Amino acid sequence: MKKEAEVLDMDNVRILSFGGGVNSVAILVLLAQGKIAPVDVVLFADTGCEMPETYTYIEKIVKPFCKTNNIKFATTKNQEETLLEHCQRLNLIPSRQQRWCTDKWKKRVIRKYLLTNYPDATKIVQLIGYAHGEERRADNCKAENPQYPLIELKITRRKCKNIIRSAGLPVPVKSGCFLCPQKQVKEWIRLYREHPNLYSVCEQLELSSRCNPTLYLNFPKVGTLGNLRRRLEAGKKLPKLPKSVQTALFCSLGFCEVYLEENHMEYAHFDSSKLLPLLEVSV
Repeated sequence: MKKEAEVLDMDNVRILSFGGGVNSVAILVLLAQGKIAPVDVVLFADTGCEMPETYTYIEKIVKPFCKTNNIKFATTKNQEETLLEHCQRLNLIPSRQQRWCTDKWKKRVIRKYLLTNYPDATKIVQLIGYAHGEERRADNCKAENPQYPLIELKITRRKCKNIIRSAGLPVPVKSGCFLCPQKQVKEWIRLYREHPNLYSVCEQLELSSRCNPTLYLNFPKVGTLGNLRRRLEAGKKLPKLPKSVQTALFCSLGFCEVYLEENHMEYAHFDSSKLLPLLEVSV
């Protein structure tokens, strides 16, 4: 009976669906500390349009951290085209409501990876990084066999940052595509100031979108990305937007917070050679 149970356990696969942001990095630390049951792979679905800081963080910090702590890390992507290439080819911007971008460049590529690499698995459990306080998002999640370790352990986003810092790692920026339509005005301003070339790409997508007047900015007083850029270039103040206007759409979808993390510019200077296995450190 014991041998049979071991075989069944081998047929069950556990993955961490890794986005590169605060929550998933905190789960990675907890895995390394042995506070969450091990996973077979930490899987990053790359849309080709993630924030530059996310790519740097993964290369400079996450991959060395996983190697040091004997955790398998893998990247999967849509082999046909990136999300940006798709949008440019069809003259459109991602949809706030339908979320087809998440389906095709995240869910489908993850499923394809799992079917290719674990074809005999009878059950695949996905660890998803919704924090305590995001139970509503978990209720709406359509992932197959999801688990929410942060919710189960009652770990909030604030606590996630403390967990990351306590492991000696810098806190990452919010994960997500630079052309995501869910961003609030403050996030677009940050993109304009820190990555003007990427802001320009989004502005051109908006101008050429065959879905007009569907725009990135859902705020009438601000208008298009072009209008926002011209205001910023002229040094003009933005019209004050009521909090209800800024947050109503995002709260309904689970994107209430404006995630503006600090210290992300130091990623490239992080010394991964000083990383130690966390299980050894905690003893």
